[in-house]
Amino acid sequence: MEFDNSKLVGKIIEQYGKQYAFAKALGVSEHTLSYWLTGRTQMSRRAIFQMASLLGIPDEEIGIYFFARKVQSA
Repeated sequence: MEFDNSKLVGKIIEQYGKQYAFAKALGVSEHTLSYWLTGRTQMSRRAIFQMASLLGIPDEEIGIYFFARKVQSA
């Protein structure tokens, strides 16, 4: 299953300006963050909650940012 992380990426840019700055705040490499955001590697629950905390995303909105399904066109 693929997820649409565009809202998450937008929040990262809004809060940190660049993905590099967010990766640094998160304590991971920009490469790791990129793999997470493109779905090449799954994020751990710990990473999801840490990212949500850094971005000020309330627990009840985590699904909106991290688990929005990518719409498949026919």
